[in-house]
Amino acid sequence: MTVSNNLLEKSIDEILRGAKELSEMLGEEKSKLNINQLKRLHSYVTRLWTRYKTYRIGDEESRKKKLNETIEELKFIKTFLIYQKGRGIDGYKVLEPEISNLIDQVKNEGTFEKFKKYMDAVVAYYTLKEKEKAKENNRKNDFNKTNK
Repeated sequence: MTVSNNLLEKSIDEILRGAKELSEMLGEEKSKLNINQLKRLHSYVTRLWTRYKTYRIGDEESRKKKLNETIEELKFIKTFLIYQKGRGIDGYKVLEPEISNLIDQVKNEGTFEKFKKYMDAVVAYYTLKEKEKAKENNRKNDFNKTNK
């Protein structure tokens, strides 16, 4: 899967569909990503969004300046992703091109907000999938214990 070049210009339903697809890819055994690694990335995006929303007050010029500063800082995530991918963590082989592509699409407050929501959805879907897998594994273990 590759993110379409204009996903952040699309409807929220399409963005959520893309987030679900990415979370499923990250949950596959061959590209397994630790939930804490994903949450760390999400936390950084959330901090940037919160800081932008807090300090975007003022006239139009100062708001644009703050947005541009925040977008420039957001681009540093790409470096982090490349570093992790270079360390050989399989999940980053999937995550890096997708997230880097989306970061390149963040051009204004609207696309930044959609990127933030995309990241929220990826973490939510991934967390749900991991909990479902854990529950299924527990059921299998309980079944095996009772049948011994």
